[in-house]
Amino acid sequence: VILILWYMFLKKYFSENSAFFFGLFYVFSPSVFINGDLFLWLAHLQQVALPTIIAMLLFYRIFYREKVNTLYYISLGLICGLGSWLDYIFVIILPVIFIFWFIKDKIFFLRKSFLIFLIFFIIGLSPWIYYNFTHNFDGIYFKGYGSTTIYAVASLSKFMARGKEIIGKIFPYLFYFNCWLGIIKYIYYFIFCFSFAILIYIHKKSLQGLFIDIFSPKIFSESYKNISKETFILIFIVIYILLFILHQKWIKIRYLSPLYPFIFAVVAIAINNLSRGKWIFLTLFVLFLIFSTSYDFEKRLPYFGFMKGFSYRGYHFYADFGEALV
Repeated sequence: VILILWYMFLKKYFSENSAFFFGLFYVFSPSVFINGDLFLWLAHLQQVALPTIIAMLLFYRIFYREKVNTLYYISLGLICGLGSWLDYIFVIILPVIFIFWFIKDKIFFLRKSFLIFLIFFIIGLSPWIYYNFTHNFDGIYFKGYGSTTIYAVASLSKFMARGKEIIGKIFPYLFYFNCWLGIIKYIYYFIFCFSFAILIYIHKKSLQGLFIDIFSPKIFSESYKNISKETFILIFIVIYILLFILHQKWIKIRYLSPLYPFIFAVVAIAINNLSRGKWIFLTLFVLFLIFSTSYDFEKRLPYFGFMKGFSYRGYHFYADFGEALV
């Protein structure tokens, strides 16, 4: 379902090629994504991915259209409330939505549309509200270390040190393939970073316009129409990584796993923007992914027992592969 919705999203707001490329990268994905999704290790991804793409589909419709049916605000509020109840990490998309909404209308929070959104957001979040009111607000505590120690960074030096550790050591494991050639994850990581840089360069005017509009005194601004559709994805990734760096307990791959669809989308859109050699590069990259993925599957076949189902209990698989999750 997630793959289908992302395909629809990219095809509608970007291009059919980008959607097709995304599908290839989603299918031939890193081992952490495949195995983690199969054995429910990446719980944050599984809980956040569906409401996130639905919220993006709804908000893009709201943001890039002059007149929108009230049903879209109702649906957006409801899905954002449910997503926030399912996993706190979903909340990260809300400031991104509000930033773009603010650019379009500086007093959006006084509008009827936002009131509708807010009412249905509360309705979607009502299971969380009910639980906390009936369980002494136990749900606001982060298991194991309470609710008062959310952020770790007390100085710029600590922020830089943690950022270096995450970007240089932890983030590359998102691209891990259970393959004899360890450099593969760094090749994929480099391709993602290069793709991200390409999109920032291509849409630098859109990003500049975004920050200018934030501080613009105009209540209504037509310049929001010049903000590219890629900008939302880029801003979301930046905010997500910054919050990951700030948080003192988010040190595992599972907390970064909700970025997987965005990673695939960035690479897909960037490749589609190549003026020359697009299909040659795509062919080579997909062959590279097929090689890496097939090697992993071949190594994992004894666990599954080809055409026979699982040959071993789940904890054997977990013990063998768990080290890849950092």
